[in-house]
Amino acid sequence: MDIKRLKGEWQGFLRMRVGKIRIVFRIDAESDELQVYDIDFRGNIYKSQQISEPPTVQETIEHLSQPLGEMAE
Repeated sequence: MDIKRLKGEWQGFLRMRVGKIRIVFRIDAESDELQVYDIDFRGNIYKSQQISEPPTVQETIEHLSQPLGEMAE
């Protein structure tokens, strides 16, 4: 698995590379949860993302139901 810690404004997050796709996530040690923040192509994943709270389950489902080329919108 290709997993790396991110730096800069993404400090505290990790990214997993699966081909051209990137998955940005963090692990909450207190609750023992893995929180996925975004899944998208490498060229789109870090563009103008504002880091705040992780998306809700509903937001994640809606985001993942879009074709990959439209995920950055």
